[in-house]
Amino acid sequence: MKRRPSAPRHDSIAEYFTFRHMVAPFWIRSAYVLGLITITGASMAAMLLPYMVTYSEHDHMLVRIGSMVVLVVGNILWRILCEMVIVLFRMHMLLERLDDRARWLAGVDTFDN
Repeated sequence: MKRRPSAPRHDSIAEYFTFRHMVAPFWIRSAYVLGLITITGASMAAMLLPYMVTYSEHDHMLVRIGSMVVLVVGNILWRILCEMVIVLFRMHMLLERLDDRARWLAGVDTFDN
């Protein structure tokens, strides 16, 4: 009886060089947090900027409204971009699992590409 393939093993450096183990999702999540902090901080700083620089009252309002738009829309767009990249990596992992299962069903034990 054939054994069902277990979770992918990442025990050798060859896994990294053959791109069978992806390390980018961790970095994408980290970049998301840094981007979130940056976009939020820049928006908050821009909201306070009119008080530090002399603009007309009309310009103060435009800067505040623009910073609020960047705060909301910028964070949403940044989240969507990061999610799309994560989805691509998840698709890769699922395809890898399908490949492992197909090899298991076919009785092939080698992982030659």
